[in-house]
Amino acid sequence: MKKIAGLALLAVACGGETTAPTVPTPPPPPPNPVGTYNLTTINAVRLPVTVTLDGVAVTITSSVLNIRNGNTFSANMSAHNAITGVGVTVGGTGTWTQVETTVTMRFDSGGCTDLAVIEGRTLRIARDCAYGWEMVYQR
Repeated sequence: MKKIAGLALLAVACGGETTAPTVPTPPPPPPNPVGTYNLTTINAVRLPVTVTLDGVAVTITSSVLNIRNGNTFSANMSAHNAITGVGVTVGGTGTWTQVETTVTMRFDSGGCTDLAVIEGRTLRIARDCAYGWEMVYQR
């Protein structure tokens, strides 16, 4: 009788069932920023966008950002004088690093550094290091 009571007590204490311990699911890897992005907005305004630079009205028509394997990038922006129509394309190159969803892009010339957040197919620079603009790129 003592044996039966002891087994019954053991079964109650163990709950009668066994379950494996739960293992937390690891977080997904950060998104890969490598790709070609086209500028869609500056300060929440869709391109083309007219801004004033050094007292001159300039219309920005496009910008392409290429983030490459090997932690390098290039960026080109096309614009024209809003009055005369004379166009210009400017660009730069640099290196990038990534921590989670934040991509840090440091230009080779001038030491300018942009911090961007990547989410899906969108790369958002909250404050461009050259002009202080919010810039949103899509790939």
